[in-house]
Amino acid sequence: MLFLSTFFVACTGSSLPEGYWLLSGIGVEGRGGIRIENQKIEVELYTDRVTTGGAVSAQFEQKDELLWLFFPLKTGQGEGEAALRFQGKEAMLPLGARRGEFEIYFSAEYNKESSLEVWKQRSIKHVEKEIEYWEQGDFLLKVNDKLLGVWSNHKLRVFDTHWLTPSPVTVIPKIEGADIILKFPIEPSFHNEDGLLRINIPLRKVSVPISLQVDPLDREMEIVPGTVSKAEIDKTIQAAIVSADQQEEAFVSDLIRDTFSSGSCEQLVTVDLNHQPIWKGYKLEWMLVSKDKCALSVEAMPNQHRRRLNRTFQKE
Repeated sequence: MLFLSTFFVACTGSSLPEGYWLLSGIGVEGRGGIRIENQKIEVELYTDRVTTGGAVSAQFEQKDELLWLFFPLKTGQGEGEAALRFQGKEAMLPLGARRGEFEIYFSAEYNKESSLEVWKQRSIKHVEKEIEYWEQGDFLLKVNDKLLGVWSNHKLRVFDTHWLTPSPVTVIPKIEGADIILKFPIEPSFHNEDGLLRINIPLRKVSVPISLQVDPLDREMEIVPGTVSKAEIDKTIQAAIVSADQQEEAFVSDLIRDTFSSGSCEQLVTVDLNHQPIWKGYKLEWMLVSKDKCALSVEAMPNQHRRRLNRTFQKE
């Protein structure tokens, strides 16, 4: 069983409010409802990625007006235990292992009961399709429909301007709540660091985290069911390499210009640039040609994605 939420607030409180609340997805196609009668709670949630399949009984934790509701929820990889935070006019379904990530929000309207049968049947149908996708296990990594990688049968390959796996790598997934953690060798790598993807099973959303906590600089992606031909993969990889090389050349040229303008040749050749973090991944060597003429050799070491430049720049 998946544990769709790995955190909750343990609390106690007074008697529960009574009535029915209609839930409407915020920024997502979805409906649901919360019914509280005689200190008992029923929940139904219907989206294209998760479903209760009908009204289900929920356990609860309460503190003042805040309720955490716990109930079974079906996803593309089976049934899990979900937690829904309900307070006032809003409900939030946290589906990620990290706080603040992979969440679905709903508005809550009191005493606005409505038939959800159409939403229920649609949701069940879509989740059944999700189950098929996960059983087949063929996914494309994308951002705004742009192909960035392929994940199929435990083999992963990523390719864009930012990073690259030169060939497919076998990755053993680690499960954390409803997230799949994929750790794999990657280029560029300066201290033998690995690449990491955090894939949310229910939503098929992906983050590339830069730390243990959610950060605004985390890259966001999605996995889309499907496959592509080797020819398309090769074409996409070549385009990524060309783009990365162009960005690298522009980046180094800007650094060279700033460096050359910071002093005379006699001054510059005494400066060891190899320990400056901005030059990470390069070996640099000064050569004094004459009093007013010098050169800087820039060599990528090791040669890898985003570090392929090997050139000598002249200052006169």
